[in-house]
Parts: sequence; structure tokens; C-alpha cells
Amino acid sequence: MSRLIALLIAMTLGSGMALAAPDVPREPVLRIETGSHLSLITRISSDAAGNFAVTSSEDKTARIWDLRNGQQVSVLRPPLSGESVGALYAAAMSPDGRQVAAGGNAAFDNKTHSLYLFDRATGSLPPKSTLSGIEAPITQLAWSADSQLIAVGLRQEGLRVFKRNLGFVGADPEYNDAIYGAAFSRDGRLAVAGLDGSLRIYTFGKSGLERLARKQMPGKPYGVAWSPDGSQIAVGLQDAPRVVVLSASNLEVLHTADAGGSGNLGRVAWSPDGKTLFAAGSVVRSGRFAVLAFAGAGRESAREIGSFGNTVTGLASHAGGLLASSAEPAWASFDAAGASRFQIGARNGDFRDAGDAFRVGQDGQLLALPMVMGGKEPVVFDLSKGELRSASAPSNAKAAKIPSGLSDWKNSSAPKMNGRALALRQGETSRSAAATPDGQRFALGSEWYLRLFTQDGAQVWEKRTPGAVWGVNVSGDGRWVVAALGDGSVRWYRASDGQEQLALFVHGDHERWIAWTPTGYYDTSMGGENLVGWHVNRAFNQSADFFSVGRFRERFYQPVVIQKVMQLADEGEAVRAFKAEMALLEAMNAEAVAATATPANPRLRPRPARRWLVPRQPKRRLLKPCRQSSSCSPIARSKVTRVR
Repeated sequence: MSRLIALLIAMTLGSGMALAAPDVPREPVLRIETGSHLSLITRISSDAAGNFAVTSSEDKTARIWDLRNGQQVSVLRPPLSGESVGALYAAAMSPDGRQVAAGGNAAFDNKTHSLYLFDRATGSLPPKSTLSGIEAPITQLAWSADSQLIAVGLRQEGLRVFKRNLGFVGADPEYNDAIYGAAFSRDGRLAVAGLDGSLRIYTFGKSGLERLARKQMPGKPYGVAWSPDGSQIAVGLQDAPRVVVLSASNLEVLHTADAGGSGNLGRVAWSPDGKTLFAAGSVVRSGRFAVLAFAGAGRESAREIGSFGNTVTGLASHAGGLLASSAEPAWASFDAAGASRFQIGARNGDFRDAGDAFRVGQDGQLLALPMVMGGKEPVVFDLSKGELRSASAPSNAKAAKIPSGLSDWKNSSAPKMNGRALALRQGETSRSAAATPDGQRFALGSEWYLRLFTQDGAQVWEKRTPGAVWGVNVSGDGRWVVAALGDGSVRWYRASDGQEQLALFVHGDHERWIAWTPTGYYDTSMGGENLVGWHVNRAFNQSADFFSVGRFRERFYQPVVIQKVMQLADEGEAVRAFKAEMALLEAMNAEAVAATATPANPRLRPRPARRWLVPRQPKRRLLKPCRQSSSCSPIARSKVTRVR
């Protein structure tokens, strides 16, 4: 692996950029790349004209899209680290379309965070475009209409405002909860909604940021939007299926848009002409999360214009219409009247509510996977054969057995074994469970972790996972705990100690797949080798690079190593065994070549010996490897500190 690190660093230096500083991890990180998000989309935004959109995600990337056709233009890749460091909770494109502000959790020092200003056209992070020293994760971003000011809402510590050049304008730390709503009016006023229950209005004078008014709302305000003429403010509530519309002049309630039922309408936006109010959140219609339109500026009944398979996380309007994003992860574009233009969905398997559809064979090599939520669209993957097909689960692949005595485990924060509470982290939710074949232990998958417990509830091991563990199973021989994760991957963890040994990603087209080890050895289908690559941090204030594994095919395309990992349950041992076999074969081949030397008497010349003594591995057709890096492709009481 050290040779790979050196090679990747050399490639980075060869591009003329500086070596990554020691304040960010230097180790290359294997990441899935499908041309779309893998985790929930946190925000969506566009330029004023509606030419381009940006989406941010907890998958630690932001992506630029062409709104003419929904095609991805580039991937914005800030530096990242372990657990949630690098996750992007907010992104906003400047109205002139030149820059993208992005931020989230950038606590490389476990204390402070950063705001990034990417160049939209190139997808890069230019010099002096990173603001460090922000005291809390960034949860909301908004640009002024003239693209000169950026409002930054924080999870704690309140509000900050900066100039386009990242110069400090002002701050309001008097917030008791997170900010998820911020918006500028066309005349420059700023409205901010905090979960502390208040809506605040600001203006900008000689002394910088000045608060004009504060109003306590009937609930928890989440999203906020100004009407195009600046006369009304729509406030979406996190704890009710309602939007409150206020007069911008005195903050009196004008009317309420109510969807009825349950859920919330925390995300709000106006049509370009101000005649329609759009709202969405967790309101469900016909089993799906609805995007609603209220005509008469919010006075008329709701009309559904679109829907998603998970919570709607963002709404944004532009001159030509409306954008909506979802935790699915997916996003959609609508015209000014609310008619659908297109919807861009996820390109990975959705293992939510997989149930008995997630099955594993005796030795862990045979898998049955549902590619769509609810156990739908099953595929069968046989690692021993490198074979993927759309089919129902075979009889020799078994569903997970729920351990007896386990209760309150499904979508719960308080699972119990025989009445004993199982310790989870604050805010963590358990999602899946499976007993080992001997019934002595069981695996529990949660939003963030995979754990193994004894039958009396004692924890054996705990491992952080790249996504929610929607499904978990144990191989029939008890050697593997196999987890189906929220990023669309399936991962094999050694049952004895929880160490990950292998991962699999099946693309949403049900055709391409790639299986890889933690250090990058892989097996793949045709075209699958570009689905995984190495993310390489440069510095905390520079864009990261991305190199697909296909660029290193000659070294890392080793199906034999994958098979040996399954046999030996240890990647290190598998690699050593593979190298030993190759060395032996080289020696045998050398002897065979030497044996073909020409004898003194030409009439005694032997027949040519075979140069290779073992059959070659059957070749899989592969697409041409990608040759591009990420530059082509993904939070103060006092003034914030450093711009670099």
C-alpha cells in the first residue's frame, strides 16, 4: 500500500499543486463513485437564471448539474476524514453562477470547521477560498441577490455573514438551537429561521449586520423564503404540516398553508411570479413524500406536483422554475407552473426494509440482494463465479434469523435483549439484526455502527460503517457478518473481531459490479472498475483528487486475491499467499524456459516447452480506465480567523 500512496502523491505533485499539509489525513481512501450521490442530499440550489444546480450530501461530495438535461457537470471534493468529517450539510450557488459555497463538518482538529468557495466553472477550490476557524458545523448557506454576501447558519453559535472575498461582515450568536433556514430578499434584507422558535430579520448598515426584528413562531421554524416582490415571508415548520405566511413589513401572520394530516412542511419556495407557494418535507401522500403547490400565494388547497421515496430535504426556485431534493437520494426539476421536467435518482441499491430478501449462502459467497426499497427487484450475486443476475433468492441462500429475546430493535433508539438495554450512541437508531448459526451471539446494525453482542447483551465488537446498516446477516458457517449499507455497498466483516475484509457494490443498472478489499485489490464486471477509486486529500484548503482503481489495473485487478480473502478470512494472509504462489510460478517458468535451450546437436532439438505452467485466469471485458482526476469530475463569537 505504501507504493500506492507514493504513486498517488507523485501524481498529485505532478499536476503542479502543493503537497497535502499534515492537518488532513494523507492516506488514500477508497470511495464509491457512480456519477450521483450515495447518501441523502442535504441541500439543493441554483444560479438565478436556472442554468446550473448544485447538490450537497452527507456522502462528502457536492455535485454540479446542467439544468437543461440533468447531466452531472463536475464533482466538488473537499478534504475528508473518518466518521462524519467531510460531510456537507449545506451548499448554495451564487446568483451569478460563478461560485458555490459549501460547508458542513470539517473538524479535522476536533474543534473548528471551514467554509469553502468553489469555482463553479472548473469545480476547483481556488487559493484564498477557504475560511477556517468556524466554531460549529455549517447547517445553512444563503447568498444575497447581488452575489456579494454569504449568510452562514450554524448548528450552534448562531449566524455569521461574510463578503464574497470572505471578509467578516457581522455575527449574531444569540441562538439556542440550529439554523436551517436563511434567505435574502431582493432588496438585501436577511431572514433567518432557527429551531429555537424564532424568525429574525436583519439588514446591513455602517456597523455591518443589524437585527431589525424578532418574532416567536407557532412551532419550530425550519425553512424560510421571501416572495419575489419582498412583501411576504413564508416560514416552513419542522413540527407541523404547515407553512406560515407573514407580512414582511410587520411580521403579522397573513395566512397559513396547511397540508393536513401528519408530517412537516419544513422546506419552502415561491414560484418566480409569486403566485404559488411550494412546500415539502415529511408529508406523505399515497405512500410517498410529496412536493406540494399552494396557489393563491399559499391561500388555496394543496396540489401534489411530485414525490420521492424519502423525506424532501430541499426546495429552491430560480427564474425558470423549481428544484427539489430528497434523502432518497434524488432530485427533480419543475417548470414555473410546477410541471415535472425530469428527476435524477440514485444509482445504487436501496436496502431499506429489505427484510427476508437479503440472504447469504453457507460460506458467504452467495448473496441475494433487493435493489429497490421494500425487498423489490432482487438480484443474485455469486462471488465465486463473478456472476450477477436478476433472479429471486436461491434455496441455499438463507434469510437472517432474528435472535430470540431481542425486542424494540427495528428503527428504534432503545433495543433490548431479554429486557436489558443495549448501549447505543446518543441519537443512534438500530435498523437490523441477525443471530449467528449457533445462537450464541447476534449482530445489530444501526444508523452508524455494526456491533456483535453475546446472548446476554455484552458487546463483543463495534465498527463504524460508511452508511446505515439496513440489512445484516451471518453466513451459514458463522465466519462472516455481512452488512447491506446505506451507500449501496455490501461488506463482509470477520465475525471473530469485526474487521472488514471485503466490499461489493452493484450498480443500479443491475449489470455492473465491483468487489474490492480494504487495500484496493479488486474483481469486477465489464465497466465496473470505474465505480470505485481513491480519494486523496491535498490540504485543508484545496480540492481533493480522485483516481479510479482502473488506473492501476495491472497491479490491483486480482480476482485470485478476492477468492483467497473469502477462504482465509484475512486480506493480509490472502495477499501473502497470492504473492508466494506467483513467486513459485515465476521460478517454475524460469526452469521451463531454461529447459528449452538449444542442444549441441541440432538434430536432437526438443519440442518447445510451454512457457506458462498454469492456465491463465479467464479475462473479463473491461471498459477503458478513466484517466481523469476530481478536477474534471465531489462551520463566531469573534471574527472567523483564516482565509487561505
